[in-house]
Amino acid sequence: MRSSCGYDPQSRQDRESKKVNTSPTKKWNRRVPYIFTGCLAHVEVTERVSDGEITRIVGHLSHNDTCASAMLQRLPAIPLHENVYEVALNQLEDGARYAQIILF
Repeated sequence: MRSSCGYDPQSRQDRESKKVNTSPTKKWNRRVPYIFTGCLAHVEVTERVSDGEITRIVGHLSHNDTCASAMLQRLPAIPLHENVYEVALNQLEDGARYAQIILF
């Protein structure tokens, strides 16, 4: 699994062009907010359904330098939930670095 920052748009275009009723000449447009940087950062959190306890956290938690300095290219299709936004702002006010908030 890759994060949105590590999503390869060419592989998606190749898969889409193989589908029935899809023209291989039609250009596929990337819709994620950040440019493709080849970053492999991702995290997978496994939670037990019965009580919500987190049983496993795995992934590659380090972004590459290009990803860490990437700027927003377009607005996300689905905006952040207001609580996530509020927590992020509080973390920034408490002195957290922007890159730390993106990781988690």
